[in-house]
Amino acid sequence: MSYDDSKPAAIIDMGTGTLKCGTSDNTALNAVIRTCVGTPSYQSLMPGFGTKEYYIGPQAQAYRGVCSFNWPMEHGVIKDWEAMHKIWEHVFNNEMRVDVGNEEEDNNDVMGVFLTEPPRNPHSHREKVAEHMFDKFNVRRLYVGIQGVLSLFGSGQTSGLSVCSGDGVTAVVPVFNGIPMTHAVQRSNFGGRDITNFLTRRLQQAGLVLQSSSEQMTVTKIKEAVCQVSLDSKTYQVRDLDTMLKDMPSKEYTLPDNSKLTVKEAQFSAPELLFRPIMAGNSGFGVHQLIEQAFNSVDVDTRNLVIENILLSGGNTLFPNFAERLEDELKHTSIYDETNAPNMGIRLSTHNSKDLTFEEEWSKEFGTGDVASTTFDVYNGACVLTSLSTFDSMWMRKSKWDELGASMVSRFEM
Repeated sequence: MSYDDSKPAAIIDMGTGTLKCGTSDNTALNAVIRTCVGTPSYQSLMPGFGTKEYYIGPQAQAYRGVCSFNWPMEHGVIKDWEAMHKIWEHVFNNEMRVDVGNEEEDNNDVMGVFLTEPPRNPHSHREKVAEHMFDKFNVRRLYVGIQGVLSLFGSGQTSGLSVCSGDGVTAVVPVFNGIPMTHAVQRSNFGGRDITNFLTRRLQQAGLVLQSSSEQMTVTKIKEAVCQVSLDSKTYQVRDLDTMLKDMPSKEYTLPDNSKLTVKEAQFSAPELLFRPIMAGNSGFGVHQLIEQAFNSVDVDTRNLVIENILLSGGNTLFPNFAERLEDELKHTSIYDETNAPNMGIRLSTHNSKDLTFEEEWSKEFGTGDVASTTFDVYNGACVLTSLSTFDSMWMRKSKWDELGASMVSRFEM
C-alpha cells in the first residue's frame, strides 16, 4: 500500500437541498448542511459588528431572517457554479478541515475527493465538476458516484431496486451483483422542492403568505414537521373534497413569531405529489410508476432477484406512511403478482444515531428531532466503495486530466 492509499477520501454527498460530508475512514459524518448560500439583505450600522459577505451552514440558519438565499443546484444539476464553489470551499475548510489540493501530493490530508450525483445527469455537468475540482481546487484524485447505486451498497446489498427521492430528483436504479442496469434506470426531475412550492401555494390560499427565499426555509420546516402521506390512494381522486375534509385531522405548527398555524388538507395533499405529480401540473410519473417502468425494463432472468429488495432513501421517503402507501400502490401495477408478492420487500433505509456526532446541530438546523430516521446510505456506500482494494483504479487523476482534459471523464461514466 502506498502512502497515499493509507489516507481516507473526502466524501461529499451533493444533494439538491442537503449536503452531507465526511471522510471514508469514519462512518460518522462531519456535517450535514443545506445546499444554499445566504447573502445579507441589510448592511450593519454598528461599528465592529459588520456582516460577512455570505453565510453557509449553521451560520446561514442563524441569520435566516436577514438573508436572501441562493440554491445553486436544481434537479441535481449545478446552475450557479460560483455559489457552489463557495459551498465546497466552506466544506473543505470549515466542516472537514482538510487540505485537498496541495502541490505536494504527500502533504494532502486525503487521497482524493469523492462526490455523488443522481443518475443520468448531463455528461457536460460531470465534465464541469471535474474541471472545477482539478483546476480550481487542485485535487489530485476525483471520483463521482451514482447516488442510487451507493445507497444500495451502503445498506449492505449488491442487488436490488434503489428508490431515491430527494429535494430535486426522484430516481429508480436497478442493480444486480453490484452492476447498475443503466438501460432500466428511471429518473424524474421532481422532488421535495416541488412539494415545498406546492405547500407554499396551499398556505397562501389559506391566508399565510411566505414567498421570500428565507420564508421558503420556514415552509420547508413546516413540510418536514407536519406533512404525511395518505394511506388511502383514492382520497385525491374523489370530486367532493369538501365533504372529505370535514373528517380530516389537523396539525398545528408554531411559526418563528410564535403564532400558531393549523394545517389540515395540505399536510396530505403536498406529499401526495409523489404519487400524483399531475396535481401540481407536472405530467411526469409517480414514484410507483417509475418503479414499474424500471422493473419491466430489467431482463426477465434477473427481475425476481432485483424486486426482492426495494431500498428507499432520500428525504421524501421519510414522510410518515410513505412505505406503506408505496406498497399499496405497487399492488395495482404489473409488478405485484402471485410470484413476486411473497418476496417483495420494501425497506426504509435508516442509520444508527449513536454513530453521529452532530445530533444537536441537526435538530437545530433541520428540526426533525429524530436523527436515527434520516437516510445516510449514499454516504455509507461511498465509504464501502473507497475501502475496496480495487477502487484505486477507479479514480480520475489530475495527471491524466492535465494530459487529456475533459475527454477522460467519459471513461468513468455510469
